[in-house]
Amino acid sequence: MNKTLADGRPYASDKLGFGIYHFAQGAEDARGYKDSENFPHDGADRRQCDRQERLDYMNMYIYRLDESCYDHLRRIKEMGCVTWVFYSPFVSVEIGGKQENHLKAGWRDEITKLVDGVKEAGLWDVVAGFQYDEPMLNVTTEVFEEFSSFMATFGKRQLAIFSYYEVVEGSNPRSCDPEYGKEAHLITPESCKYLTDIGFDWYRKFDYNEFKKLTDIMLGRLGRDDVYVWQVPTTWTFYDNKDFTEELCIESLEGCYKLLLDSKNPGGLFCYTWRSWLNVKEGLDYRFNTENHERWEKLEKRMMEIGKELREIKLNVL
Repeated sequence: MNKTLADGRPYASDKLGFGIYHFAQGAEDARGYKDSENFPHDGADRRQCDRQERLDYMNMYIYRLDESCYDHLRRIKEMGCVTWVFYSPFVSVEIGGKQENHLKAGWRDEITKLVDGVKEAGLWDVVAGFQYDEPMLNVTTEVFEEFSSFMATFGKRQLAIFSYYEVVEGSNPRSCDPEYGKEAHLITPESCKYLTDIGFDWYRKFDYNEFKKLTDIMLGRLGRDDVYVWQVPTTWTFYDNKDFTEELCIESLEGCYKLLLDSKNPGGLFCYTWRSWLNVKEGLDYRFNTENHERWEKLEKRMMEIGKELREIKLNVL
């Protein structure tokens, strides 16, 4: 892959994306970090991350803005790639006997300082935009609108990956509980008007018609289609469920790839994984480990092929 565009930005800046959701997150590395939202600098996890980067097929990553050093951004930029960054300025408070998440004091200044630091380091062009995970399950629509409206002032894209619960009305197991309140947290045009990129995650055997229907529902709730649509393939084993085989994951990858390219404005693929915990060997840290004699070489090979194809396709102009 080329490293830069004609204007000097990373080559991935105007391309469809391909990456692994939660890639390089999790674990306890050699420095003793245990927070699943930190990136490993060394140790076994770092070696696995290095190997995936050397395979040269991903062009997008996800990086926590406030708890990692600039070394990661520099490395990503040198590869011609870009990264989404995330930051959560929320605090839990009790209101009327219920716990709610609200924006903490000074959050605008805190985020501005973080962004200014990236700019001063000469790394702002490696940031594709801001990424949010299941935002409507964490805050009210009003809070998310306030938050994302401020983030829009930085001039970057904003990507949200929603849960099934945020897309399909009544799907949350507690949606009928009046004290729960999350029924009001479905996607709305008001809460998501600053988003430029959207997707949802739903882990199971892939069915094109089902996933196409959910994509259409998601866009319908948004009330517009001038956004980049992302698909999230199932590429983990879901708590060691024996039904989640390598073949199921390849089928999901292929299906999401087709659905993505059938979209009006495709954004990219983020293949889902999460670091394996204890003896539950569910994530790609185990499935792609070169020391694993049963490792999923076919899935890895197909991800490499698709990634190298997507990273050469230019984004539509919205």
